[in-house]
Amino acid sequence: METVSIFDWLEKSKKTILVSGSSKVKSHYRTIEVSDKIDEQKNKTKNNKYEQIRRISSDIIEGRKSIIRLDERGEEGRIYAGGTAIEATCILGEYRRAASALYRESEEKRDPTIGNLESKEEQLLTNYAKVEGKWYNYNEIKDNTIKQLNSGTEADVFVYNNERLRKLGLPLNSDDSKCVVKIVDYRVGGSLLPSEYIDNRIALYNSLFPETKYELLGFTKNKDGDFAFVLKQSYIKGHELEDELIYDEDDDYAENTDELEDEIIDWLDTNLGLKWKRSGTYINDDYIIDDVNFSNVIRQNKTNKLVFIDVIPRLNTSNSDFKGTNHYREFDIVDNEIKKSETVTIFEYLRIKRKL
Repeated sequence: METVSIFDWLEKSKKTILVSGSSKVKSHYRTIEVSDKIDEQKNKTKNNKYEQIRRISSDIIEGRKSIIRLDERGEEGRIYAGGTAIEATCILGEYRRAASALYRESEEKRDPTIGNLESKEEQLLTNYAKVEGKWYNYNEIKDNTIKQLNSGTEADVFVYNNERLRKLGLPLNSDDSKCVVKIVDYRVGGSLLPSEYIDNRIALYNSLFPETKYELLGFTKNKDGDFAFVLKQSYIKGHELEDELIYDEDDDYAENTDELEDEIIDWLDTNLGLKWKRSGTYINDDYIIDDVNFSNVIRQNKTNKLVFIDVIPRLNTSNSDFKGTNHYREFDIVDNEIKKSETVTIFEYLRIKRKL
């Protein structure tokens, strides 16, 4: 006996009804009725799937489950990025497991077109965002900003406060401080796929530089019509180190370059154990940080402290140029050994995990 899915059966029934009604009117109404049932069933299936992913995300945030992909520190950074980042990771991770051979080939050859993985991941995230209300309109974000900051090839950057966030239905800040909303082209900076961007540029970044951590709000099409991430980040009051450079009369060399570089070297060594390797790149056995330049380091106004933005982290694996000891794990979700009766906040949970 032939076995068919509910969708196959409904599609077959729909075609049959088109030719079997006693009149054109009757056939028309029956077709509409079955078509509605098909759409309703498909939407229900999608919603059930995303509802399940939301429950898993909640379990991860509350410490009952963990994602296996980065090291423990990196996965803490994923939680800092919020529920959307976790849900997106689960959706793409599920697909990664189903197409693991294609992913291995794509990563080895650094070619996102293999198996159409780039467009497939974008479509998975687009479908999710549109169903879950996390698909945003670029022009609305641009038109409702307090002001637009200088933007590069990677991102358009807009300043927002809670009043403006509320107007667009975006998640609010915990206080009424300003934030920046960034529309980011994930391809700029070397990310192969959206999943790679989430792993490295959001989750790992957050774990290393929590003062400027990202919250993933959703997705959009940027001004060029390309798939893009919508991120929220704290608005840092300060100035770029580039503004502190003192140039000679010919304006071709800054006499205090070495002094400012030494300050960056000292901060990264003291706080993260990262050593200078080459211009803009710092490493240890676990991590590689690229694109560390004077325009990506801000000196805060009140504290005079250095804050890093938009640098590019990744795990230092045995396949990297620097032959590290860290590695990316095969995606999985595992249960944590926490008593069911024990209720903890995410910050308490992360503190507990560090002590284990």
